[in-house]
Amino acid sequence: MENLILELTKLGLNEQEARVYVIMLQKQNITATELSKSARINRTQMYDILSKLIQRGMCTEILGNVKKYSAVDPEKVVEHFRKQVEETRSSIEYLTPELVKLFKKNSEKDDPLDFVKVLRTTKNIYENVMQLVRSAQESVLVFNKPPYAMKPDENEEEICSLHKGVKHRCIYEIETDNRKEFIKKVEYFEKAGESIRIVPDLPMKLLIVDDRYVVFTLKHNGLQGAQFTAMMIEHSDLAKLLKRTFESYWNEGVTVNEYSK
Repeated sequence: MENLILELTKLGLNEQEARVYVIMLQKQNITATELSKSARINRTQMYDILSKLIQRGMCTEILGNVKKYSAVDPEKVVEHFRKQVEETRSSIEYLTPELVKLFKKNSEKDDPLDFVKVLRTTKNIYENVMQLVRSAQESVLVFNKPPYAMKPDENEEEICSLHKGVKHRCIYEIETDNRKEFIKKVEYFEKAGESIRIVPDLPMKLLIVDDRYVVFTLKHNGLQGAQFTAMMIEHSDLAKLLKRTFESYWNEGVTVNEYSK
C-alpha cells in the first residue's frame, strides 16, 4: 500500500489524497466518516481531500441520506494521467527552443550598467568575494580591516589560490584591541604565502582581482541592521586607479616582522 501511495504522489497527488484513493479502491461506497477513521484524517480535512479527488476525476459522490464516495476505475484514472504526461511532454518540446531563443536574444543585449553589482548582505558579499578569489589568475590585492567574515584558518579559497601561484598582497589595519591574536593572524597568512604590510588605518575594505575586478565596502554610520554595502565592479580603468591607492598604502606600511618587534 505504501508503495502505491508513493507512486501516486509522483503523479501530483499529496500523500493524504493518495492514501484516501487507495483506501477507496479497497472499499466502494464508503462514507467520509469511515474514510476519516481508516486514513486517520479529521473529517473537515477529509471533505477537502474528497473534493479535490472528485475534481481530478478519481472519485465520485453518491447522493443519499448519507453521502458516500466511490473510487473511479483505476484504468480510467491512469489513462487520464497518461494524457497529462503526453500533454506535458508536448509542451516541453515546444517550450524548450522558444524559451532558449528568448534567453539568447536577451543575453545579447548590452546593459551599460552590467559591470556594476550592489551587494547588500554579508552572505552575498562573502560569496561574491570568494568566487572572485577562486577565479583569480594573476593577482589579488586586499585592504583588510575589521570586522572579518571568517577565522584565519577557514579561508580555503585563498589558500587554494596561493597554491595555484596567484600572487596575494594584503594590507592589514592594526587591531589594537587584541594585538596577540592580530599577530597570530597575519603570521598565519604570511606563512601561507601572502605578501603583507601593516598600517595604522585603512579607509575601507577593498579587493582588486587581476587588475580588472574591484570590490569595496561602504559602512553605514548610524544605521541599524546591515552595516555595510559592497560595490562589485568589473572595470579595468577603475581597478588601475584604485591599485595606485593600494600601492601608496603598501609603501607606507611595515612588514609583519617589523611590526612584531
